[in-house]
Amino acid sequence: MKEIRVFIIMILPLTLSFHAMAQQDQSFRINSVRGDSTGFYRSVYKYPQFANGYVLLNNQQLGSALVNYNRLSGQMLFINPKGDTLEFADPEKIEWVAILNDTFHFFDKAYIQKMTHYADGINLYKKETIRYNGKEKKSGYGGYSTTTAANSINKVSSENKIEKISVDENALYVPTTVYYLSSPSGKYLLAVKKNFEKLFAQHEKKPGEYLQQNKVNFKNDTDLLALLAWLQN
Repeated sequence: MKEIRVFIIMILPLTLSFHAMAQQDQSFRINSVRGDSTGFYRSVYKYPQFANGYVLLNNQQLGSALVNYNRLSGQMLFINPKGDTLEFADPEKIEWVAILNDTFHFFDKAYIQKMTHYADGINLYKKETIRYNGKEKKSGYGGYSTTTAANSINKVSSENKIEKISVDENALYVPTTVYYLSSPSGKYLLAVKKNFEKLFAQHEKKPGEYLQQNKVNFKNDTDLLALLAWLQN
């Protein structure tokens, strides 16, 4: 894989602590004081460990490495022979990345996972990322409120020594999933009603027929897969 340039990515400091928020919003609070980071880091990576993967370049050269997808950066990472964790530079030159039974393509500054494999080229993809969503500072009532305060403040002790005190605050991170449809020409469109209608305008089955009988949440992969399967069959 000589044609793929790499650089070392920045890893989040391990001194931060992580607390999962309520299940309904699927978000994470990163606390500046407490130290239980395991849950968040498990969510950052697509796979529990780096797995054997293959990378096909646009020039049809194929390479292999231990690979994993990082939802926080939106990038595909691999481990080089020295044990360094790196990401692929120039990802737009990559045709696809295959990890285990999954295939990824680079689009919209991140990698999207192919979820279906229909022959006509109309397939469902998803982009999984984790985005930063601001901070919360602990209030006097034991809760947290939105803030932009610094991570630490200065305290002058009785001996006139200046000490750093960490502010008990949460950095909020929100997992997001965006769904796309591929067109026969190779373009990617958001998986919304109007684009289903556009892509299947010439098909015998129309999305409207299915939607009259079924409620579809266009942000839910189970619903989208069922709709696409009905149209393709």
